[in-house]
Amino acid sequence: MQALIAQVSLAGSWHEPRIVRTCAMLPALPPEARVLDLGTDPRVLHVMARSAGYAHVVGVTRDETRGDEWVADVSGPDGCTEGRYRILNCDIQRDTLPVDDGSFDLVTCFETIEHLLDPMKMLMEANRVLKPEGRLLLSTPNVLSWDTLVRSARRRHPMHYPALFPDCYVNRHNIEYTPAQIGNLLRSAGFDADVRTETVFPWGIGILRKLSFLLAGFDPRGRGDVIFAAGRRVSPPLRRWDPSVYELSAEQAAANDSEAPG
Repeated sequence: MQALIAQVSLAGSWHEPRIVRTCAMLPALPPEARVLDLGTDPRVLHVMARSAGYAHVVGVTRDETRGDEWVADVSGPDGCTEGRYRILNCDIQRDTLPVDDGSFDLVTCFETIEHLLDPMKMLMEANRVLKPEGRLLLSTPNVLSWDTLVRSARRRHPMHYPALFPDCYVNRHNIEYTPAQIGNLLRSAGFDADVRTETVFPWGIGILRKLSFLLAGFDPRGRGDVIFAAGRRVSPPLRRWDPSVYELSAEQAAANDSEAPG
C-alpha cells in the first residue's frame, strides 16, 4: 500500500500514515458494491479502490470552479492514467447529496468531519444514501490524545479552542472531537458505533511525560492520535442535533425530543 501511495504523490504528506491505517480497515465488499467518499481527494479514492479492490468508487467535494460533477484522472509514476473517478460537486454540510436513497454499500469520510460546522447534516445524508445495514467508516484527529495534552500544557491550544488562544493557527479545523462525541454523533445519526483510537504517527511523547500525566490522574485510555469509527446503518437518524456537540436553543432541544430529523 505504501508503494501505491508513493505512486499517487501522497508519500510524505501529513495524512499518509492515517490513509495507510484507514485503508487497512476498509471492509471486504462484493464486486458490485458501491462506495461513496465524502470530502474526497481523487488520489485517496485511487488508493481506496486499488487497495480494497473496489470497482465502483465515487467522491464528493466542493469546488466552486467546476460544474455539478466531473471525472478526475489519477496518474501513475510513468504519467499514464491509472484510474478515473467520478466526483460530485456538493457542500457536504449544507447540501443534499445528489444521489438516490439507499444507493451505496459503504460511505467513507477521512479527515473531514473536523472541518465542518454542522457534522450531523453530513452524517444524516450518509444514513440516507446507505442501503439497510450499509456501513460508514470515518477517521478524525483525537482531541484527547497524548500529543494534545502536551500542547495544551504548553499553552499551544488543541484545535477546537481557538477562542482561548486567538493568535494560534488552527489549520481550518472547526472542532477536534473526543471518541465519546464521535460515538454520540454516529448513534444520533442512526448508526451503531465501534469507536477506537490509535497512534499512527512515528513520533510521540516520552514515557516520563506520560507518567507525569498518569500521576496527575489522567486516564490513559483513548489517547491515540487518531479516532477511527466504524458504523452500521441500523435506523433512520434519531435526532437532528446531538447535545454533546451542539449548543442547543430551547427550540432545538424540544425538536430533538419531539420531531423526526428533517
